[in-house]
Parts: sequence; C-alpha cells; structure tokens
Amino acid sequence: MKNRIQIYRLMACMAFVVSLLSCNNSVSGISNDDFQMSLIEREKLNFINFQCVASADKYDEIIWELPSGEIVSGFSSVTAYFPYKGEYTVKVKVTKGLSSSEFSKTVFIRRDDPYVAKGEKLVWHDEFDDSALDPAFWKSRSTHYENNNWRSSDGKQNISLKDGILRIFACKEGEPQKVGQYTSVSLSTQKLKEFTYGRIEFRAKLPANMNIRPALSMLGNDIDESGWPACGEMSIANRLTLEPRAIYSGVHTYSNYEYTMHTDSMRVTDYDTEFHVYGIKWIPDKIDFYIDAPSNIYYSYSPSDINGRTWPFSKPFFVSLGLVMGGDRIGRQGVDNSSLPRDLFIDYIRVYQNL
Repeated sequence: MKNRIQIYRLMACMAFVVSLLSCNNSVSGISNDDFQMSLIEREKLNFINFQCVASADKYDEIIWELPSGEIVSGFSSVTAYFPYKGEYTVKVKVTKGLSSSEFSKTVFIRRDDPYVAKGEKLVWHDEFDDSALDPAFWKSRSTHYENNNWRSSDGKQNISLKDGILRIFACKEGEPQKVGQYTSVSLSTQKLKEFTYGRIEFRAKLPANMNIRPALSMLGNDIDESGWPACGEMSIANRLTLEPRAIYSGVHTYSNYEYTMHTDSMRVTDYDTEFHVYGIKWIPDKIDFYIDAPSNIYYSYSPSDINGRTWPFSKPFFVSLGLVMGGDRIGRQGVDNSSLPRDLFIDYIRVYQNL
C-alpha cells in the first residue's frame, strides 16, 4: 500500500505555491482548496499526486495540463513525474455547463531523480492512483483456453483499484473444476504501450493458492501474426506449484517452446504477504532478471547463437499480467477453493530506458 506522508515531511522535500487564475464565468462551488497536492512516498523517485477533492456533482470535467505538455482529462486525480529539480507549474481547468474555472499549482522539486543521474529515463509508468484503469494504457486480453485453463471471463468483475493498488482476483462460479467454472482476467498494453529494450519493473504481491498462477510478463507485439512462443515472452515473475515458495523467471522462444530450459527461480518466503519488485534489464543481447534491486540478479539469458529462433527480443514488447486457473500444466491436483478468491496486487509498473 502506498504511504502518504504527513505534511511536515512533505515540506522537508518540496515547497508548494498555489495561485488562482481568475475567470469571469467561474464554476460555482469549486475553490482553490479543492485542489490538493501530495508527495507519494516512493523510493528514489519524484512523483507528485494532484487531486480534486470536490464532489463530482460540482463539475462536468477536469482537464490537467502537466509540465511535460501532456493533457489529461476524465480523472479526478493525476500523478506527475518530475525527473529534475526545479520549479514547475501544473494547470487545471474545471468546467460545469458553460462555466469554467482555471487554477495553477507551482511545485518546487528540490532533487533530481537519482535514476536520471544514472543515465536512465522513466518513459512510461502506471501507479494505479485513480479509480479505474486508464484505457489509453490497458485492455483486457481475450480469454484463451490454452492447456485447458479453467477460466472464462471478460474480466470486468475481476478487477478493482483502491488506494493506489490494482487488484486482480479469481472467483469460483460453479462446481466442476473445469473451463467456465472460474473467472479471472489478463490485462495487456498491446498496441497501446510497447517498448524495445530498457528496464521494466513490477511491484507486486502474489497469491499463494495451489494451482492459481500469477503471471507478470512481456510479450512480443507480433503475437497475433507469429503466435506464441515464436513472438517471444519474458516471464518476469511466475509462481508455479512445484516449489511453494519459489518465484520463477525466464524466457520462451521458438527454440525451446513452453516447458523452457531457459529459466531459474528465487526463493521468496513472503511473496504473498509483502510487496516485492520483480524486474528485468533488457539490452540487445542479454536479459537480466532481478528482485527488489537491479543489482540483485538471479538469472540471465544470453544465447551464444543469436538468431530468430533463440532471440525474438529485438522488437517492441508489451506488458501482460493476470491470473491463470488450473489446466493441464498446473491443475492436475485441482484448485484450492477453500479461500477463493485469492488476489494479485500490483502497486506500480515502470519502464526505464537509457538517456
């Protein structure tokens, strides 16, 4: 859960100056006090949350103009990233019928993001700070019955966002343990947010139920044409039931197919009670898998012969995440229904690339 720090700690890191821009035909009931800023306490990163706390019936639309030039509308709060120290202005426009009011918030950032100093730039992220998934980032992946996975759902009832956490959960809907008797969902950024090389991180807490498999991965953008596994997959965090406290990572390619030789695991005793960072460092000839810190690498994939069969990783990939239920591979002993639903929690996803 993201911790909101108290105002006295906030002021130690940054200073706020708020100015109200006058409008002749202003929105009634909306004031400067309805727009608040807070520092999201995140390790080594400069994120500021801007939120309108006025009740939704007081306005029709809020339009945020961020210092980067990005325009965001349709959300009562936004999170802006400030990589460098300095003074920045966020503009806000509120409309109600034919009336409008404009505000601005001036933010003083007192430090550079240390990752920028290391030569990296945050190129995309989702902090899940709003009440719904951003449709510019996410879509539900169609439910496929690969290996007879026991799930059937469009996913809408299997997602919630609260307090900056994306929750994906599986539910039992019928008696037999087979396709159609469970609901779950997979999400992806396919054709919306795709990347070639970089450092990709998930901060997540994983479910521990038997034969419910959480999967955090990257898939090749040509999956619809080339199919899987020819498109390539980087499985960043995968929990199987072979070893209850092991998190598996690895790659899938045309050369080694599904039950991959190119994998390794890390024993994580508290993956279901604590959040951990699961990430990769992906360069043109190597993929490093790490946990909690980029220096904590526990598996690397770097084939001696790089070709289309062993290395489909020279093209854009998209983010994929979700829960898999039962099936031929993990469902041979059935599913532990005693405590369903069990949840996958995602705090954030971040993608860095070299400057």
